Amino acid sequence: MPNPYQESRSLDDNITRMSQYLVRMLKRKDRLISLTIAYYIGQALECRPITPAERSLASHRLTAYYQDCCLRIFSIFEPLGVEQISRTKEVKVTLFRTLKRKEVNDLANTAMNEASARFSQELKD
Repeated sequence: MPNPYQESRSLDDNITRMSQYLVRMLKRKDRLISLTIAYYIGQALECRPITPAERSLASHRLTAYYQDCCLRIFSIFEPLGVEQISRTKEVKVTLFRTLKRKEVNDLANTAMNEASARFSQELKD
């Protein structure tokens, strides 16, 4: 699934549109698309804001629950890329809210180590 973020729209508008799409996909129980959209929302919240005010405004377009889930999903999957989501079997968006901060950090570190190992292997090949 390509990144739904549209450069021609504001960050605020993009977050609003993607969050509406996320809710629709969650209602349809489309696990992979829901996770992917959550990843892209997290990426937009983490990487797109230029000012703290812009970040705050965009963050207020989501409930605290979805904001937390999206940021956690992004932090865990970022090192390996969004493609890694399609390799998951049973993980759902709701799982990420139940994880403790230490578990999120451990998973993100594991992903970073795996990404480093893959990169090192590519350099050898």
